[in-house]
Amino acid sequence: MTTPATALRTCAYAGDLTQVRNLLREGVDPNVADEHGRTALSHASGQGHIAVVDALLAGGAWVDPREDYDVYETPLMMATFHGQLEIVKKLVEAGAHPGFHVGFAQRTAESYARNNGHEAVANHLAKLQLD
Repeated sequence: MTTPATALRTCAYAGDLTQVRNLLREGVDPNVADEHGRTALSHASGQGHIAVVDALLAGGAWVDPREDYDVYETPLMMATFHGQLEIVKKLVEAGAHPGFHVGFAQRTAESYARNNGHEAVANHLAKLQLD
């Protein structure tokens, strides 16, 4: 059986903006995570679905659902891991903390970007740390 929160995460991952909006209108909580700590915003961020990211943020998704030194990745980490520069910018603008150390490796978003060959993302995040 699929729960409404699972449906929202699935639609966010797939980039189904219409269904994401419908589920949010029905009151589905965008902050319910799966067993791996991933929220709908994490899925949309990693997959590069910027319109879905916008809808989730407008629908109350937490931009930083984790604490510093948590074992789960944040939506920002998912975006950096996959090189989604525009989503990285949007999440930071919305309040995501680029200096958090998360995941099993306890790395920062910049580290995730560099390790995955996303230099533009890494350079953007490094500049933010200097400002």
